[in-house]
Amino acid sequence: MSTTPIADYALISDCHSAALVSRGGSIDWLCRPRFDSPAVFARILDQSAGHYSIAPTGEFTAERRYLDRTMVLETTFRTDGGTAVLTDAMALAQRRQEGTSVDPSSTGGSAFVAHRRNTVSACHSRNSGAGRSSRFEGTQISSPSSPR
Repeated sequence: MSTTPIADYALISDCHSAALVSRGGSIDWLCRPRFDSPAVFARILDQSAGHYSIAPTGEFTAERRYLDRTMVLETTFRTDGGTAVLTDAMALAQRRQEGTSVDPSSTGGSAFVAHRRNTVSACHSRNSGAGRSSRFEGTQISSPSSPR
């Protein structure tokens, strides 16, 4: 079980599922494509249950905020060598013409990754977990195997 207090997590959501992001830049909980789906990342329950982390390589401090009137989370990392900004968001599903939502799994099941952006290349990605994995712009994302 994680030693990070639940109050240290920020929530991002696309109205169909949600992720919990730690102050250290780690997505420690994510269920896709719906709230009641099996977890893709579940480090809040078990250290080996998978996570996705982007953070500076050395010592850092972090400040977080939601952009005005949004669920877009901005984390600013400060190190002796500079500042990096990480932006986390989950894309909302497009609407069909008749007004119903498109199944978020049609986005590949990991649309949130496309919206995880850092502005400094001095940051690196840390990954944990075994099982399914995919690549996005050279960043490895690992998660425990889960039934489809």
